[in-house]
Amino acid sequence: MVGIQMMALNFQNIGLEMLMNTTLFDENGQCGYVLKPQALRDPAANINIFGETFHTMVLANRVEIRVISGQLISTLFVNKTSITTYVQVDFYGLPLEQMKDRYKTKTVANNGINPIYGSVKEPPFVFEKIRFPERSFLHIRLMTDRHEQVGHRLLPIHLLTNGYRHIILRNSLNKLAGPASIFVQIKVTYYTQASHKGT
Repeated sequence: MVGIQMMALNFQNIGLEMLMNTTLFDENGQCGYVLKPQALRDPAANINIFGETFHTMVLANRVEIRVISGQLISTLFVNKTSITTYVQVDFYGLPLEQMKDRYKTKTVANNGINPIYGSVKEPPFVFEKIRFPERSFLHIRLMTDRHEQVGHRLLPIHLLTNGYRHIILRNSLNKLAGPASIFVQIKVTYYTQASHKGT
């Protein structure tokens, strides 16, 4: 066997790695263990995290997400006099695919009840080629006008479904902060090379 067989996480610190770990175990109700994807369990697999394809048996995804509005986000704030926010969507997957600080909505001032960040007529945030969906995540972050994160939610790509969704946010301790939520439209398809589109 080659590589890391066991790895310890710092459970005293709520960093991105801990958020990903917790999100993986949300799939099974925080009990038992999470089986590695088939591509990682195949001893004959020729895996290349930097190549054009991750594994011959893994189909790449394409994800579009449109952030429309927020609901009751004032519940996340201690000082509720001036609530000015925007939503940032980051992507974490294989090393060459990661996108951080690229997609942000417009900033909405003085609205903690129902801020409107976009509409269905505006172009979505597009993540064109996600080569390993089973271990990739979207990170939806509610930010203040001072660029401080007040709420977030990490979503596994392979569990996303098409349609409109209310995403319940989590607070800085990674506890559910409902009723605060972000309303989004999600579209998940298989990735198609540009040369094959329209044929």
